[in-house]
Amino acid sequence: MPLRRCAMAPAARAWTVAGRWGARSTHGQLCALPTPWRGTVAAASVSHTVLVDGDQVLAAGQNGAGQLGTQTTCSEHWHVAAWQAPEPIQYAAAGMGFTVLGAPRALYACGTNVRGQLGGGTALEHSTLVRLPWPRDAAIEGVAAGLDHALVLTRDAAGVQSVYAWGLNTDGQLGDPSAGAWTPVLRRAAIPLGPKERLVRVAAGGDTSAALTDHGRLFVWGNTEYGQALQPTSPAEQEAVPVLATALPPRICDVQLGGSFVLLLDDDGTLHAAGYGATGHPGTAHTPVPLPLGERIVRVHAGLHYAAAITEDGHLYTWGLDTPEGRLAQGSLADRRVQRPRRVAAAAGAVDVVCGGASLLVRSAAA
Repeated sequence: MPLRRCAMAPAARAWTVAGRWGARSTHGQLCALPTPWRGTVAAASVSHTVLVDGDQVLAAGQNGAGQLGTQTTCSEHWHVAAWQAPEPIQYAAAGMGFTVLGAPRALYACGTNVRGQLGGGTALEHSTLVRLPWPRDAAIEGVAAGLDHALVLTRDAAGVQSVYAWGLNTDGQLGDPSAGAWTPVLRRAAIPLGPKERLVRVAAGGDTSAALTDHGRLFVWGNTEYGQALQPTSPAEQEAVPVLATALPPRICDVQLGGSFVLLLDDDGTLHAAGYGATGHPGTAHTPVPLPLGERIVRVHAGLHYAAAITEDGHLYTWGLDTPEGRLAQGSLADRRVQRPRRVAAAAGAVDVVCGGASLLVRSAAA
């Protein structure tokens, strides 16, 4: 039977930030953005963050390859830029030095393209948005980005879903062995869906990719050396094509991938983790371990080396590797490794969270 959706939080209002925003350090505290921003679409990577409100884009971080979309590049300083997209944006993803934005039937990208990360040809970079070649009858239903690759979930006019991938493929993260080491064009990842089964989410992190179905099945490909494929009886370091995860908790409704770990949220609000690093528990696990938070989780997000979760009561928890600027919003820590989730006292009323490289973005229901 198709599973129930994860619980949804109430409509969001304002964003706050912990860590670094432009030239500003928050020293481990949650702070309001310099200008109010109430966009509902957000993405982040090790290099930058992106917030979108309709066709209005606010980007902050490094801009060495033009990933902020400002027509200029600069590798020496952090920047904050606001600009207008060609049309309202529904989906956003950010990789290391590139940005992908999805409209209902159009896909845009900017930034570095040295490994095909923009998916639209062989130019080395684009400092403003370029529109990717795209069938006009194909609807976009989700985008995701790892370090050097990206995914898009689509549905054609006949209702057939597909996952396309582009960029780096040295770990098989594109799901297509014929793509070579990297490709600047979109390649279809073959995911063996069952009758009446549909894809509800694509995820990417580091050099790993995943796709979740409405029947609670999870397919994983790419780098799996830390157990991200959830194959405890036959672990492999790489999966060149999508494989079905076998060690999976029931009723999974969300998946998040970090650089070396995977987070799974079930529709009862329990968060499970496997892999190495920011798993919320010490050690390495090839099978998911539930995190005993004692509260029902409604949102979860993973960065490359850390993660965050929000409960139905609006409490925010963070864990993993902190930065000198304090992206975990836990104040100044003597030891920046936080193995178990810690509650952020100043984040009451949180409804969404995005983990970037330098900054944690938190959306609040408070005005």
